[in-house]
Amino acid sequence: MKKFDLMIEALRLRTRGDSLSNISVRLGVSKSTLQGWFNRLDQAGLNYEKAKSMTPSQLEDALALIRRPTSKDFPPDWHRFIDLVARKARTVQECYDFYCSEACKHGVSAMGRSSFYEQFNRAQKELRGEERRLYLHNNFLPASVAMIDYSGDGVRYKKDGKVHTAQIFVGVLGHSGLIYCLATPTQKRSDWFSGIIGMFAMFGGITEELWLDNSTPLVRKASRYDPILAPEFEELCRYYGTTPHAVAPGEPTYKGLCENAVKQCQAFILRELNERDFFEVEDINRAIQPLLDKLNAKPLTNRSDNVSRWKRFNDEERCVLKPLPFPPYSPELELVKRKVLKGDIIRLHDIRYAVPWGHQGETLLLAIDRHKNTLTGYRLGMKTELFSTRLRRPNQGDEPTRPDYLPEELRLVAMNREEIKQLICSEAGTGEQTRAFAEHLARLSNSRARSHLIRLHRRLSRSGLEMIEAVCAQVMKLAKPTIREFDRIYDNFVSRKETERPQVIPTDISGDEDQSEVRGPRYFTCPSNESQGASNEEN
Repeated sequence: MKKFDLMIEALRLRTRGDSLSNISVRLGVSKSTLQGWFNRLDQAGLNYEKAKSMTPSQLEDALALIRRPTSKDFPPDWHRFIDLVARKARTVQECYDFYCSEACKHGVSAMGRSSFYEQFNRAQKELRGEERRLYLHNNFLPASVAMIDYSGDGVRYKKDGKVHTAQIFVGVLGHSGLIYCLATPTQKRSDWFSGIIGMFAMFGGITEELWLDNSTPLVRKASRYDPILAPEFEELCRYYGTTPHAVAPGEPTYKGLCENAVKQCQAFILRELNERDFFEVEDINRAIQPLLDKLNAKPLTNRSDNVSRWKRFNDEERCVLKPLPFPPYSPELELVKRKVLKGDIIRLHDIRYAVPWGHQGETLLLAIDRHKNTLTGYRLGMKTELFSTRLRRPNQGDEPTRPDYLPEELRLVAMNREEIKQLICSEAGTGEQTRAFAEHLARLSNSRARSHLIRLHRRLSRSGLEMIEAVCAQVMKLAKPTIREFDRIYDNFVSRKETERPQVIPTDISGDEDQSEVRGPRYFTCPSNESQGASNEEN
């Protein structure tokens, strides 16, 4: 069937009341084409009866006077379609179907599917290129932005006979470029939180915004314009007073500064760490710190003045950071106040906890962290940590006295014999014989062995290492080395030293008034004594 015959048949079916879809199926013509025919025929004022009475040439001449709209008269809204696809609200095919229906409503012949896909991809690349250019020329103000990410490479360590890989958290300040690095066991949400808390602690303050990728632990649903963040992450950001910003998916250049910081850490830190042997994540973090300080102290080659990250941070950014909240964030943090009771203890939930000596009667601020299962004490109005301990369960009872909380004179009293022995042996410069005697005392079944060790430690602190080493050397030669033999030999050493000490004869004895055989200077200056002395001589 020729084109003009199809037009007339389509008019007939429409006049009969058939839908556009039925006409399309029956004639094998697309709905957009049919809609274009009907629009042109309606504009020419031709119905079925008029068109039927006309020859094909007459119908062509009548329609030639009406300009046929094209897809150029109704271009697609590319910005809207790109946004829908980015948010995964629509597929490209659904966008094309919507475009075709809109084109039909306006009497426009829609472009083909392949042309639509081609122009969609071109428009998407142009839009991304424009956004990228805007980002790359952005200069961050001091304290405005901090960026975070995880390095793709990690650090190997051995634990429990297996080789594990510690993940490396990286943070960077947008203005100064100061880098922070932390090793964590995994990339779980708690590890991200540890990195963020540690980063702000190192910076000594908070930035206005916190930029991140669309990482699953922190971002529930990624989106170019409206991402959905995890509630726990939003709570952390509210606690620190910073605004989280998840960058557009698939745009790593948006955080180009952080990507560069990751590369710096991989080149200057991770490469060296993977040449060493580690057994704990904490060991890795201790090794990271000096390397990180060295990296931040390196001069920046892209700056004419060759200043380091540390210097730029200290000069331009440190002073404008927002202050850190107190205490540090924890998902399950409770703050209470408690008074230090007699015996340097505090009572919390019917459990007594030890407090460093010297704070009795003082009210402390207690931070109860049920997430980490820790109890931390602070003095009111001060941000320095006074003590920290593990939370105890009711079946564990009260916390025992901690020797490190006691003053020097009471510390030994609270220690057991093994602890006292270790204390003696760990003293700098302690001799071999002294350690042997201490180990001998610790092995005794005598109930007073602990007090004997205390006596040895006190002698050691008062008399010096060399003297005690000499005494212990003689004691250990005996068949039964005891503390009594130690005291005997020690007293001999002390008396020997006193006898060997040169004696000084006093030249001024004016104060010795009770010595009747010696007449002091005052005797001769008193007139009565002089007359009495003369009478005695006469007698």
